[in-house]
Amino acid sequence: MRWRLMLLKTDPSWKSRTGSGAFPASWYDEEIMAGALRGVVRQGVKSVADYSDRLGYLPLRQQLQVKLNELGILAETENILVTNGATEAIHLVCQALLAGAGISVMVESPTPPLLTDRLLSTGMYIHRINRLADGPDLDEMRAVCEKHKPRAFFCSSVLHNPTCSNIAPHKAFQILRLAEEFDMFVVEDDTYGDLVPRATASPISRLATLDQLKRVIFVSGFSKTLGPGLRLGFVTANAQRMEWLTTHRVVQNISGSALSERILYKVLSGGEYRRHCEQLRNRLGEARPVVSEELKRWGLTVDTAPEAGMFLWASLGDGLDSVQVAERMLELGHLLAPAQAFLVGDAPPSSYIRVNIAEALESSMLSTLGKVLGRTPKAK
Repeated sequence: MRWRLMLLKTDPSWKSRTGSGAFPASWYDEEIMAGALRGVVRQGVKSVADYSDRLGYLPLRQQLQVKLNELGILAETENILVTNGATEAIHLVCQALLAGAGISVMVESPTPPLLTDRLLSTGMYIHRINRLADGPDLDEMRAVCEKHKPRAFFCSSVLHNPTCSNIAPHKAFQILRLAEEFDMFVVEDDTYGDLVPRATASPISRLATLDQLKRVIFVSGFSKTLGPGLRLGFVTANAQRMEWLTTHRVVQNISGSALSERILYKVLSGGEYRRHCEQLRNRLGEARPVVSEELKRWGLTVDTAPEAGMFLWASLGDGLDSVQVAERMLELGHLLAPAQAFLVGDAPPSSYIRVNIAEALESSMLSTLGKVLGRTPKAK
């Protein structure tokens, strides 16, 4: 729990934040947000003088509908709910569709820290399924389904956090077959989906595209690409599930932020967002091999080099406990992201850390880490 909370903190005294889940401030386009805000202000106070639509600002949902259609997900605007980030979307799913202590669910391991905390806070029993290079271990999934009859499976088809791996098409089909066989639904987290290049060497299959929201609930957000302070995301599901999600949203928050929703609409409708994401992908594409090679020079191992995404999942070396190393590095002013923050339950110590590529590019972290580990860099 300590490290799951630590990764959300900011401390101006830190020398580096390669454990962070956000881009450095210099990677965000301030003018996009400033221009969108000016556009909303010009519309006058009347545009934000009342509660927003319970599902979210309709023009924004229409933009999200276009975005989903481009992914092959055919959703009506009535099946899209704007939320205060992807985290609130996950919370709504838990509250509306998985209420009750002791309910069994499956998550990938490793998995995003906030997801673990959200599920534990609602009293669910979590079964972890090992995430392999091409997706979850299907044999483990079937064994858990047969024994525990879980209600849901939480996963990421593309750019999984923290490994940045994708689910292979054949596994995507098998996951949906398991969902049908054992009458469960799947929550697909696509938070990092906008960092996927338009053309990839390996085929990508989103579960919601294959399933068309029959059993899949699709969640995404914009905090990773536009800035953590913009707490806006969305969830799309079939009509029956959307009714429950909307009811719980109204009870908890009445509605979303009319101002924030209009700002995001301006950003998405003007074309600047596409260009901004393309720039992020290009910068990551240039930085990824550089950071990967530097990690190797200092004796770290990157098992699978991802094609895209903002993270590398790297091992410090056999026999090393990443938590112990991270504690020492924090004392020296460097925030790491040890594997324990992404593991569920009584998982054994791990040597892995999640490395933020953008933060690591110009960081002094590796030289300090080398001293902590007693290593010298290999010659270039």
